[in-house]
This record gives sequence, structure tokens and C-alpha cells, in this order.
Amino acid sequence: MDVERGPASPEMIRALEARWKRLPEEVKRYWSRQDGAKLRDGIVYGVGEIQERNETFALYEWARKGVAVGDDGGGNSFLLMDGVVLRVGAGDGGLRSAVRMGAFGEWLEWMRTGPLLDPGDGVPRDRIVRIRVDGVEDRMEAVRCLRKEVCREVSASKLLQLIRVLPVELPGDRPLGRTMVSCRKLLKHGVHTSLIGCGSGEVVAVDGALREVELSG
Repeated sequence: MDVERGPASPEMIRALEARWKRLPEEVKRYWSRQDGAKLRDGIVYGVGEIQERNETFALYEWARKGVAVGDDGGGNSFLLMDGVVLRVGAGDGGLRSAVRMGAFGEWLEWMRTGPLLDPGDGVPRDRIVRIRVDGVEDRMEAVRCLRKEVCREVSASKLLQLIRVLPVELPGDRPLGRTMVSCRKLLKHGVHTSLIGCGSGEVVAVDGALREVELSG
């Protein structure tokens, strides 16, 4: 179960900064909203954890090049370096095998939503796709969720008209990675979707899960 904490006090952050001079600005801003978290895919370090964890990792050369901001509980650490979070295997003597997770905010979203698209799996996350709605359990709930997740630019009345006869492709092209996360959220509300590759017309994902197909191009 996810456990997301409340904000850290300014006094706590200042006290840590006074004795440990390596705090990135992104982390301090995050702590002002939330003092770390235990999520489905690992731990985001809070004020009371980050210094100890980094001192533990200090024997590795890679750890001295940035700040470890979390781990996945399975031997991988997340290192914030030059504004980018990298996934580094514990014990690895270098950064040769590190996987780029994106900016700090993107990594936090990945930790919350789960690795639908693992940055290391070779899938082009920025591939452009279209959403096809295949089925809904409640049309009004579907309209509400579709507008919230993927179709803010489409009016409720237009969406209701579009999903009257299914399956139907929604207007607009979208990046694969972010859209897969949205489709998994839609599934929780009874909205079944497929993602169609623009140009190829192939179904590359169903209900937020990748299909076993070639994803080139």
C-alpha cells in the first residue's frame, strides 16, 4: 500500500541543510509538499532518510557524482545528477549501465503510477498514438474520466456523442508513454481502450498494457 507523508517543516529542512550541504533544490521543494513516500515501486527518501542512505552509498564512485533520492527496494538506487534522475544498480562501480528516468518530477510520477513503460525496455515513449475507446461500463462516468485524463479539449456533449457507438477513435495524437499511464487510470473506471500507432494502424497497447508487437518507428 502506498504511504505518502505530509510536508516536512521548514525547520527540519534547514536543520538538515546546515549539517549536510548537498541538498538539491528539487528535493527541498518536494519536501515542502511531502516528506518522502513509500510507493508501489520503491521509496522516495524524506528528510530523516536521505543523509544516512547517501552516506551508506558513498563507497560507490557513482554515489559521489549526485544525490540518491530513492530506491526500488530491489537493489537499484535513483541518483539525481545534473537535474536528471538515473537508475543505478547497487554495487555498480560506474554509470555505464545507468538508465535515465527523466527529470525529478517525471521520476516521481513514474514511482507513483508504476513502470508501465520502463525507461530501460527500449520502447520509444514519445511514439505518437491515438486512443480508441473499446468499451465503457457507465457512459457519464466515462465522459468525466476521459475529459480529465486525455480529452480536456473536447466538450462533454461531444464526447458523449462520440462514445455512443463503440469502438471509436478519439481526436488528437498523443505520446505513447504518458497516454499508457492515462489508460490504466481509465481502466479503473470501467473505460476500456486501445492505443493505435499513427501511420502503422497497429494496436500497440490494450488497457494500458503493451502488446507483444514490434514497436519500431
